[in-house]
Amino acid sequence: MTPLDRQTARRLGLIFAGFCGFSLVLVARLFYWQMLSHPELQAADTAMRLTPPTLKAGRGSIYDSTGRLMAADVVNTILAAYPKEIKDPAKTAAQLSKLLARPEAELRTTLDNKSVAYVRLARNLTEATAKAIDEANIQGIGIEREAQRTYPMGSLASQVLGFYGGDDQAHYGVEEMYDYALRGEPGTWGAPVMIDPGRYQSPRDGFDVVLTIDANIQRITERELSKAIEAQDAAGGTAIVMDPKTGAILAMASVPTYNPNQYATTPPERFANPAISRLYEPGSVLKTVTLSAALEEGVATLDTSYDDKGWIRVGGFTIWDWDRVAHGRVDMRTMMRLSLNVGAVHLGQMLGPDRFYRHLRDFGFGTRTGIDLADEEAGLIRDYTSSNWTDLDLATNSFGQGMAATPIQVITAMAAVANGGKLVQPYVVKEIRQGDKVIKATQPIVLRRVLSPQNVGAVQEALIGVVEHAVRASVPGYTIGGKTGSSQIPTDQGYDPDLTIASFVGFGPVNDPAVIILVKVDKPVHRQLGSEVAAPFFGTLARQIFDYLDIPPDNVRLAIENRKPQPENGN
Repeated sequence: MTPLDRQTARRLGLIFAGFCGFSLVLVARLFYWQMLSHPELQAADTAMRLTPPTLKAGRGSIYDSTGRLMAADVVNTILAAYPKEIKDPAKTAAQLSKLLARPEAELRTTLDNKSVAYVRLARNLTEATAKAIDEANIQGIGIEREAQRTYPMGSLASQVLGFYGGDDQAHYGVEEMYDYALRGEPGTWGAPVMIDPGRYQSPRDGFDVVLTIDANIQRITERELSKAIEAQDAAGGTAIVMDPKTGAILAMASVPTYNPNQYATTPPERFANPAISRLYEPGSVLKTVTLSAALEEGVATLDTSYDDKGWIRVGGFTIWDWDRVAHGRVDMRTMMRLSLNVGAVHLGQMLGPDRFYRHLRDFGFGTRTGIDLADEEAGLIRDYTSSNWTDLDLATNSFGQGMAATPIQVITAMAAVANGGKLVQPYVVKEIRQGDKVIKATQPIVLRRVLSPQNVGAVQEALIGVVEHAVRASVPGYTIGGKTGSSQIPTDQGYDPDLTIASFVGFGPVNDPAVIILVKVDKPVHRQLGSEVAAPFFGTLARQIFDYLDIPPDNVRLAIENRKPQPENGN
């Protein structure tokens, strides 16, 4: 064998030995992964298959009752940078400066920061700018698109809507309550390492939600509420417009409010909806419930009278009429018309605690109404079963003090008087839809009858008398029923001696009520009484809503009714 042959053989031997060594290492590693680490691999594989990559679903839109868009997702185009992948920050900053019309030095500072892997340089890029950046093919720079929630009507009905935040969570209102329907269902790509077409599942976009809110009525209500609060230098207020027959909410407004497009810079205390979550003592509006209970129990009629001295002693305390005037012999019509506390106390005492509180709870006080909005409060009643209850509680509760309720509870209770005696459940969502297909339509719910047909007319008669006395709540051409409230505000030291909550709840036309409206003005400065502050606001608002809904005056409706063919008498 020549030296050349021996050298070749030696090289071949080394190659063969290397190959054998590599093979042994490979076999050893395979043995390790297949046998020793099999449980870990199997668990990892199972976990990956159980949690495949997801495809995000689009969020449903929210519309008002007439089809106007109130909330929707829009595509937001974002310019993203990956500083660690940018080799020449100075050159990149110069390129982007021209495309974005932004200072080169500002961009350079951001791109020079290698401590971050990802940063968003700009949002809401125009399509032209995004296309230009994309075509420039700049290393470490990319275009992203994401859905962004927008509210095209700004602050309109914001506390009803709530908002969808950057934390991918729904907060407050309809957004939170109906998140299950709006959110949709994400899809999956299948196995995460290799696309598995057999396991692909497309996302299902969220359903659309149609409200009972009418944007026009909402806008009118918000405008007039703001005027009333500004005129009185008040701290705030709430107004609700409802269909008393069904419980559908046509408008729900509170001041102060906020713009959900700017929730990140909004004081958090503005997010909650005062109409359903802020408690107050309803005051004399509650005399309507006290009178209704007395009529139902047969302890009084509208003709029942008492001697009004302007005050009454209960449990060692003196309760006064608001005007501190002795009115002499008055019946229940006069008691309601003049809103006399002493008369309400008499009715409460005639009823007794058992019957009074039973009717109070039947009218919905002390429990949530069940309205389909997040964060509703239940109110507060301390009845005779409570350890610290006294006869004074019965007396003050009879005219709406010493208890707490929400505006939605108050208007719902009064709606029962307007609609013929039925307590209905209020609601703000009319339908859930998928395109043109109705997935779910809300049906009005009658919770129970709280006022018998034979007594409805008497209570309505008393409320018509209230409006005839508080003429600023009247609407020319229409018969209106309603009740004022001027409630004191509790503090740590007792009731505030100067400030009140002025309110009015009214409905009309009485013989066929189209709407019931609650007006509540918090801490008015220049006037304190509901008849002075809230009643005029009601009159102005009701007049505009009747015009908008094309509700004819009483005489026109009567003429139409008289022209209808009458049924013939037959044998």
